[in-house]
Amino acid sequence: MSFNVSSRLSRGQSVIAIAGATGNLGMVIARTLLSHTYRPFFSRVVVLTRDSASQNARMLADLGADVHVLWGDIHDALRSALRGVDVLINALGRAPGSEVPDALIQIAAEARVALYFPSEFGVDHRSSSFGAAEPQVWSLKREHENKARAALGAVGAQVVCVYVGIFPNYLGVLGFDRENRTILAPGSPTQRLSVTSQVDLVRTLVELSFLCMSPVTTASVPSHVHITGDVVSVADILALLELGAGGNVTVRGPDEQERDFPWLRRLMSSFAARELASAGKLDFSGDNDNDLVNPGQRGWKWATVAEYVQEKKTL
Repeated sequence: MSFNVSSRLSRGQSVIAIAGATGNLGMVIARTLLSHTYRPFFSRVVVLTRDSASQNARMLADLGADVHVLWGDIHDALRSALRGVDVLINALGRAPGSEVPDALIQIAAEARVALYFPSEFGVDHRSSSFGAAEPQVWSLKREHENKARAALGAVGAQVVCVYVGIFPNYLGVLGFDRENRTILAPGSPTQRLSVTSQVDLVRTLVELSFLCMSPVTTASVPSHVHITGDVVSVADILALLELGAGGNVTVRGPDEQERDFPWLRRLMSSFAARELASAGKLDFSGDNDNDLVNPGQRGWKWATVAEYVQEKKTL
């Protein structure tokens, strides 16, 4: 056993919790943390759910998760669930009017949670210039982060936002028409963007947890972390699809999209992400924290879009 693994196991009394654990991303996070690779590093893996009878909740319980149901008074339910928790990952979606996100940070502060990951895990929307026209979900995320930093910072906790660019299984929202084998390119076909797998995100969260929970390394973790599993352009994706899926794929430029696909502008969050991509603001290759969490890829090999396309034969 290496010194690195041994030292982490010796600190493996931390308790980690996932809010929204039975959702799409939450399940990937929870199942990875409960795997043989990562389970020994945490004394408990707590999952928060609205329905303990759901198939996903039962699956996580069978894998060894400590399942807590958020029913009745949300504050009391969270107090019970977060008792003794050190690291809290928020994988909840942001729905306008929901009381859960605010209650989550309030009770996390009461419970003296040491590290909080807000529900980001995508584009760095702070670089947008949409103003009042930006997607509401981005405004809600920024408002939530500010509240989290105020409440948790007051008790000495760290709040770390993690941005991955785009998940490979979400590349379609940038404009890949599977049925017609058409890519609606966001800007120049040579503009690159960062793509990171969901499992690599989880590995990053684990590494950041180790760093933050150690007094020796906690100061090395910035408030905003960017990671880049792979960097590809639309031209790269085109080549991968034609090679991996077979047949021709058509690329439609911005002018054609305005004429033939006016509905793109109505999908505001997708359109906004496309605008960031076209401006080069989803390319983290020149400024990222890969070596902080996975120096020299000695911890693991970052997954690539080529591997994803080879497996799925599409995006």
